[in-house]
Amino acid sequence: MYVVHICSEISPLAQAGGLADVISGLSSACIKKKDHVDIILPKYDSINYSLIENLTVYIQDLYVPFGGEHVHTTVWEGNYRGLKFFLIDPHSSQHYFNRSHIYGFDDDPERFVFFSKAALTFLHESGRHPDILHLHDWATACVAPLYHELYKSQFDVGAILLNIHNLSHQGRCHPDVIELAGLKPHLYHTPNQLSDPVHPSQINLLKGGILFSDKVVAVSPTYAKEIQTREYGFHLDSILAKHSKKLEGILNGIDYADWDPAEDAYLYKKFPKTQRASSIRKAKRANKENLFERLGLEPTDGPTVAAISRIVSQKSPYLIRYAMETTLAYGGNFILVGTVGDRHYTEEFHSLQNIYRQSKNVAILLEFNHELSHQVFAAADMLVIPSRFEPCGLTQMCAMRYGTVPIVTATGGLKDTVIDANTPPSPNHTPNGFTFPEPTETSLDQALKRSITMFKEDKKSWDNLIRSGMSRTFCWDSPSNQYRILYHKTLTSKGKKHIY
Repeated sequence: MYVVHICSEISPLAQAGGLADVISGLSSACIKKKDHVDIILPKYDSINYSLIENLTVYIQDLYVPFGGEHVHTTVWEGNYRGLKFFLIDPHSSQHYFNRSHIYGFDDDPERFVFFSKAALTFLHESGRHPDILHLHDWATACVAPLYHELYKSQFDVGAILLNIHNLSHQGRCHPDVIELAGLKPHLYHTPNQLSDPVHPSQINLLKGGILFSDKVVAVSPTYAKEIQTREYGFHLDSILAKHSKKLEGILNGIDYADWDPAEDAYLYKKFPKTQRASSIRKAKRANKENLFERLGLEPTDGPTVAAISRIVSQKSPYLIRYAMETTLAYGGNFILVGTVGDRHYTEEFHSLQNIYRQSKNVAILLEFNHELSHQVFAAADMLVIPSRFEPCGLTQMCAMRYGTVPIVTATGGLKDTVIDANTPPSPNHTPNGFTFPEPTETSLDQALKRSITMFKEDKKSWDNLIRSGMSRTFCWDSPSNQYRILYHKTLTSKGKKHIY
């Protein structure tokens, strides 16, 4: 099977969110199963180039038709831990990818529509015929209509698959943007094509990907159902419901090479390979004492509750703050490792950081730190994730690997991975955490009360939750199998034969 991922991120070279982890994890797993996988992404100036092996020019002069001219572009080839990728490097006055970070610019739709056109031009000019073109979110969704309109007669692709990692980001823009790439607005700027359902004067790039892809995959089974509803569909619910036959839900995995408490070089004390409760508690205690000393915290009789999250609306920042205040009221410690996005939350949480700067029971660290996140997972007793919606979520999986009990809203991938402590055990549903039905203070408070009460008063049940979480398998082996089966079924349904 020859799979080409066209994407805007890949971990750890260029990352803004969980999408980057999916690309690296899924690609690595498929390569181990003897698939041929190529990855195409922009050549950002913010890439960590020290990690790239054998970075060389693959095509010096690729000319990409865009905006009435042919943009001189160089394509680079490189490797990272067995992953082969190609970097698109346009030499244009717009400096599309020389901007210090990946997203957040007014011309983002134009930047990534250019990238989509350049990726297809590269595939055509280099003579590649992938079995699967695997696209990711709005940033590369335009590949699907571009291929259908401009490239289908020039080179063959077995099938196109689009992953929806977060439906709230859709790539709305003026019709002129797709015209730059060669799509005629009078054909595509219509309600049945790419017109945005809410802002009909604009087009919706993600909608185009949904319409023109052969399969659409949400990153958890529950999220695949939720996005077909008005509450979670962000105005594309009717489109997704209409095309429900090509919509699937496959739960993401995590990289077990990175998240392995028995081998984790970031930890003060590694965890035992066995899951004896006493050994796990001993490792937790050692890591907690070390982390507390470094952060200037003092232990209490209560639990250590953590949040590791982007501070954005989706993640319910007001509930993260409420969880912190409630934990303190119940005699615990709270650690927040968060990255803030918009100005409102930046000001609020920097102010909160100043308020608790002298506290011996709260640590607020407003920057992403991969090493620190490992150490917090190893030290914390609980991880709170009060998201309004969560397509998949990875932190709850990482937390359970490190014996940390998740407390989560029952939505999306959180619902698919966390089984509430009050659920009667069964072979397929062993409790491993606490869930609450809606992102409200009352609902979260009840879940926190239940978890803290069990932590303090019922050590046996608490140890069972920890062991249950640590015994769950969240590696990429099973999800990659599901993707490979879907690849094959999609090709077969189109009468295609794969070349690998």
